[in-house]
Amino acid sequence: MNFFQRLFDTSDYPARWTCGNWSAFEGWLHIVSDLLIFCAYTAIPTALALLMLRRRAAAFPIIAWLFVAFILCCGFTHAIEASIFWWPAYRLSGLMKAITAVVSLATAVATIRALPEAIALPSVRRINADLTAALEREKALSEQITAAHATLEQRTSALAVRERRMREAVGSAKACAVRWDVETGEVLWELGFAEAMRSAGLDWHSEFKHWNLLLDAAAVESLLKKSRHHATEGTVIHTRYDLLGHEDTWDVRMTATPDAVIKGQPATMSGLLGLVPSADSRA
Repeated sequence: MNFFQRLFDTSDYPARWTCGNWSAFEGWLHIVSDLLIFCAYTAIPTALALLMLRRRAAAFPIIAWLFVAFILCCGFTHAIEASIFWWPAYRLSGLMKAITAVVSLATAVATIRALPEAIALPSVRRINADLTAALEREKALSEQITAAHATLEQRTSALAVRERRMREAVGSAKACAVRWDVETGEVLWELGFAEAMRSAGLDWHSEFKHWNLLLDAAAVESLLKKSRHHATEGTVIHTRYDLLGHEDTWDVRMTATPDAVIKGQPATMSGLLGLVPSADSRA
């Protein structure tokens, strides 16, 4: 009685997220898989029950209804397993598993007893043939999905290699492609920044997230003012600034054009900046 009185009491157990060292991927792998199984284990017996209700003269109605109950119980077991990550109802989970075990055994016994009679039915061979054909189709589909996945991985790997080569090629010229918000100066995208810094022999460890990483406050304000003007006019920026912390060594040369305006999105500029030795810049 104590067990049933505390059936929904979760105070004795921690949520599964706090048990062990779950990564987000590992946790959601279990949760999503259990929920998908629950969905499938709900759809299958529902379809089977509808079929039984429409065809009351089924050869083995008891076994069919046992399968409906068995699959539903399995589905709810998986649903509870998914919820335990937040709601540790382990007593309810254990009871559901016990019910599933009883229904499963009853289904197994009923199926085994009816097996000789089922084998004798002429339609069983046809059903088996249909199932075999379905399995063959599923196998072929699985092979197609596997091949497509392998192709996708190859293309993804090729794109990664292409991007790395582009970064190295741009960076080796002490240059960087960049796109930024003309109002805030936030850098939305860059290509080749780290490589350009290494190529110039500069010891930079920060990501290029804002222009104040490269320019002093006055230069950033000047750049944003020019950006807003050129974005409005639709003209090209050609400008130069001192590199923050290396004013006597390196200049930042920039050429950029306004991006196409997208409704509801901030105005942006895209272009190419390069590091030029100050002596060459003055010359």
